[in-house]
Amino acid sequence: MKKLVLLILASLSLTAFAQHRPAAYTCRGSDLLANNGRLVHSFSFSSDCQEALSQSRQYRGRFCDRSELYRISGELLHRFSFSSDCKESLSQSNNRYGIFCDNSNMIGDYGLVHRFNFSSDCDKGIRQAISGPGLFCDSSAMVSVLDGQVHNFRFSSDCENGVRQASQFRGRFCDGSIMYNRRGQVTGNFRYSQECENALRRNTEW
Repeated sequence: MKKLVLLILASLSLTAFAQHRPAAYTCRGSDLLANNGRLVHSFSFSSDCQEALSQSRQYRGRFCDRSELYRISGELLHRFSFSSDCKESLSQSNNRYGIFCDNSNMIGDYGLVHRFNFSSDCDKGIRQAISGPGLFCDSSAMVSVLDGQVHNFRFSSDCENGVRQASQFRGRFCDGSIMYNRRGQVTGNFRYSQECENALRRNTEW
């Protein structure tokens, strides 16, 4: 029975993917259409539609219409101030989390992920997140792309070290003598900080 349920869920997942993959869409003049004839989006010019279709094939099913970023299904994902910002976000969001910056704001599939003080902090946060298990620092706060703020360290350098550990040890990191997972949950309590770090190294496969 369990195997049957898994097969049904897998089938539904494949069907959803097939409906939203870029190959299932085409341009008719300035209109972007799904293969079933549904109007997805209307552009000002046919060349805009062709460019958008090309973008969606290259950038995880996303495209720009001037300053607006859309999913290939036609859903508005984000509105920028300038069209150049939208096009820049396409290449930046071409990562496994689909995150990008709009000035100091980190944006994801479901809107605002985190608000930084400076745009350079957002760029740095994306680099940290995509190099590991979706964790990044905003000063001394460790933030998860999926779960929001997960831990607050005493110093920003401690957070940077925590992100490095989490990237190396499958989401586990130490703050002093206490071990946490990528969701900020305590997974170990040691006597000394060195014991916590040694435990990370001994257990590389959590």
